Amino acid sequence: MAVLCQCEESIEKHGIMTLEELAEMMGKRIIDVYIPLLYLMFEGKLALWQDEFFGQVFVQVWRAEDVPAAIEN
Repeated sequence: MAVLCQCEESIEKHGIMTLEELAEMMGKRIIDVYIPLLYLMFEGKLALWQDEFFGQVFVQVWRAEDVPAAIEN
């Protein structure tokens, strides 16, 4: 659970980050950060994406309740 909290706090503080930057800042391996990020994404707390295959994974805070109702319809 500590990794989840660290991830969320770091991303909220810095905005969009790469997975590599986040792992380095936390002093953890990429895989040790990636798995908790998947859980946070599943809970609707952040977004993960890649602009190209095998490229950097980007991470951004995103909350489902922040999406305007017009987009949801």
